[in-house]
Amino acid sequence: MKVDLSRVKIALISLIFALAFQMTDVKIFDVKIGEFFFLVIFIFLSLFKFTLNKFIFYFYLFIIFLLIETFYININTEFFIPSSVTSVLKQPYFISVARAFELLSCITVVSFLYYMAKNKRYFYLNRHYFFSMFFKINSLFSIFFIIVYLLHIFDIYQSTIIYGPTNRLRGFFVEGGPLGLYYAQLFVMGVYLGASKFSLLLYLITIYLAQSKAGILFILFFMTFSYAINKRI
Repeated sequence: MKVDLSRVKIALISLIFALAFQMTDVKIFDVKIGEFFFLVIFIFLSLFKFTLNKFIFYFYLFIIFLLIETFYININTEFFIPSSVTSVLKQPYFISVARAFELLSCITVVSFLYYMAKNKRYFYLNRHYFFSMFFKINSLFSIFFIIVYLLHIFDIYQSTIIYGPTNRLRGFFVEGGPLGLYYAQLFVMGVYLGASKFSLLLYLITIYLAQSKAGILFILFFMTFSYAINKRI
């Protein structure tokens, strides 16, 4: 059986994107998993023969220039580091590199999405599969969250992804608000880009369990805006 390598690449990119967006507060040796997967995105972009245009390249140079300037300023700066800060990655110089990398990662991800949109032939042939995989992977996260939530509620298993007296779901985010807002964005994307009704339902359940006011307001705004557009108010 012949394997469609382009589909494999798309599936891997969808998986890496989902992991990077979902695991924003998970760390291994003080390295955030989300940031690690953004590094992996750098590597996989080469599989798409992805090239930066000059405008984005200048952004890269500007960030690198700011990093070098920071190093120069640090030479003549005396730092008072709290005793509680023991991680090497949070020390002077190292933390500057980490922040610069975060900026470069954000620009790269946005540039890749722009590349997909601009490359019409490639985008239209693969966008359905890309978003289909992305929605399915996030739906699997929702199913996992719901199962763990139920186990937590019935005192079968106590999980750290649920917190507070109201049993608020936070997933792998720092708290429930950002998790709910992320799933609200997924819901809106899913409505426009053809996610299954089952996936949309899972997203709404996740927002409810996260008790995210921002997520609920985002969806209400989206529904109001969509109604106004359809009715041409």
